[in-house]
Amino acid sequence: MEDFLQKKEIKLRKIEEIISPTKDYIKNKNNFDFLPNSLRKEYDLKTTENISAHGYDRFARELIEKNREGLILDCGSGKRPEYQDNVVNFEIVPYETTDVLGIGEKLPFIDNCFDAVLSLNVLEHVRDPFKCAAEISRVLKPEGKLYCVVPLMCPYHDFPDHYYNMTHSGLKNLFEDFLEIDNQDVIASGLPIFSLTWILNSWASGLDDETRKSFLEMSVQELLADPVSYLEKPFVKNLAKEKNFELAATTALWATKPSLNINDQDIPLFLQKRTEIYKLLNGRGIEIGPFEHPAKLSDNCTVEYCDVISTEEAKDLFPEVDHQNLVEIDHIIDLDQNGLSNFENEKFDFVIINHVIEHLFNPVLAVLECIRVLRPNGHLVIAVPDKKYTFDQERPLTTFQSIKDRIKREPAHPIPEDYHEMITYIHKKLINASAEAQKNALEGFLKRREHLNIWDSKTFNEFMIQVLGLQNDSLKMKKKFTADENQFEYIAIWEKG
Repeated sequence: MEDFLQKKEIKLRKIEEIISPTKDYIKNKNNFDFLPNSLRKEYDLKTTENISAHGYDRFARELIEKNREGLILDCGSGKRPEYQDNVVNFEIVPYETTDVLGIGEKLPFIDNCFDAVLSLNVLEHVRDPFKCAAEISRVLKPEGKLYCVVPLMCPYHDFPDHYYNMTHSGLKNLFEDFLEIDNQDVIASGLPIFSLTWILNSWASGLDDETRKSFLEMSVQELLADPVSYLEKPFVKNLAKEKNFELAATTALWATKPSLNINDQDIPLFLQKRTEIYKLLNGRGIEIGPFEHPAKLSDNCTVEYCDVISTEEAKDLFPEVDHQNLVEIDHIIDLDQNGLSNFENEKFDFVIINHVIEHLFNPVLAVLECIRVLRPNGHLVIAVPDKKYTFDQERPLTTFQSIKDRIKREPAHPIPEDYHEMITYIHKKLINASAEAQKNALEGFLKRREHLNIWDSKTFNEFMIQVLGLQNDSLKMKKKFTADENQFEYIAIWEKG
């Protein structure tokens, strides 16, 4: 036991060096926990008393031996009967052998950090195997190796749930956009006989004694007729419902889309408040930085999307967001560098800019540019996060004077040192890290354009009053919601006079 704990301590120190600086976690005695309750709820993670405990096959062992001096990610390791020095056991269940708690769709590691990855009969249990495949590929080093096994004909088995089986073509489809496929095969433990014996044994165990006896006396020849001819046989119609689900050739689902009023209860409060604001919009407009919450507008609105990066770049830079919600960007713009110079004066009926200006070097310019491209009687919608409801809680508020001072300096764009508060107040584990680790973290914050401006609802309202004073109060507020009203953000809509 003492040897195991010593191995664990040494390995956890190695793991800490490759944790992404943008990820928050709890450091326990035996693992790093990246599963806050919010993530458990988002992915509907279920507690389970099932124990998945399997040894490594020869292919996994060969990979482990070849990379003794490196690190291997065992993604969905279960409870391994042997604890390897060079294997990071990644799980949703806190077994004593688990090193890191998390989900495969959001791996908490930096890019290109593992020499190899094992994913052994795991992807059928994740809610989004496509995200998992992308994340596995992201954390593999160049020339790193993946060994992945998935079921095709295996029955339903929940550890804690079972979503997808896949063909060899389906498995290839998961990874071929990221990795070069070296080989595909059916290993010994995946031969058809394993599916056949599993199905027959499970089928027999689901029958009453008399029916089971007659079922087991049937020959293979007797089971090769048209399936319809067996539907009234006791061994078919007496099989329990849970066994039918486990062994089914197909499963069916019926569903009804709920009314909007019923569905509202599942929509976050801040999005409900945004909808009330959006009802005041019509005509042609732009949304800047739509990201994962593009505005839901009425049919009276036509919108074009603007951002500093393309949709594909956003997917690479922000693997943690739901890529299905990302929209295609129509105009690539950098508000800090060029404002909205792509567009002429008074071009649009509305401009929406939600959760953008907190990231900007010059938020004053951004607001003034939004006003410039608005037509008379056009509307400007701005939302910013309130620090009290975000990871910025401990960071000091940004004053209008500090923004004015920043704008005057050279270089007139963000630099890594601008993000040092991220270390001081958020990623505090980096305070005592090496200079190189801090440098890499700051460059990562800059690349992701983390928050430069920190406001609460009161100070952002004051910021807007000062900015609009530069325009002789050319905008009049029509409606606003503070973070105390929606538990997240300040959002308001102004009309141009």
